[in-house]
Amino acid sequence: MKHETLKKVVAYLTYHADNPPKEIEKPLKSVNMNEVVSQWDADFVSVPQETLFELILVGTFETSIIAVFAYVCNSSKGCQLYGHQVVA
Repeated sequence: MKHETLKKVVAYLTYHADNPPKEIEKPLKSVNMNEVVSQWDADFVSVPQETLFELILVGTFETSIIAVFAYVCNSSKGCQLYGHQVVA
């Protein structure tokens, strides 16, 4: 994963820690993301296609990443995993 992609993922997780994403209605009511998700989320996916594909790959591995993160966290004293947020 490229450094810029990782920074974008961290920004997403940080933002949504306090601002849960709204559920996307299906079928999509529009191809215009501004009409489907929040402005912040629409801006998040308004990136070059290469970056979008990298973010898609990250999304497909999220469950595995969280599982590894939980394992590492549980191996560390004083670290607890709550949902997708680690409390040290």
